Amino acid sequence: MKTITVHKAQTTGDQVIEDVVIRIESPFPNHGSIDEVRSRFDDEAELLMRGLQSLPGGTFDALLVRMLEKKRSHFVVAWP
Repeated sequence: MKTITVHKAQTTGDQVIEDVVIRIESPFPNHGSIDEVRSRFDDEAELLMRGLQSLPGGTFDALLVRMLEKKRSHFVVAWP
């Protein structure tokens, strides 16, 4: 199992920044209707988003940029 360790955000005031462990394990179930699968993707994305809120803002921003770069081909528009 791969372990990745990164820094969490610094606390400000009385805000508590939790330590978070994200486990990526069993394969995504490929059964159910398209709506059920879409809902499952959305639920898991929401869980990840909650966990990633412990990241420093700069790390979160850089991660977002890298995720968008990975999907860059989806944003290419043909220009005459």
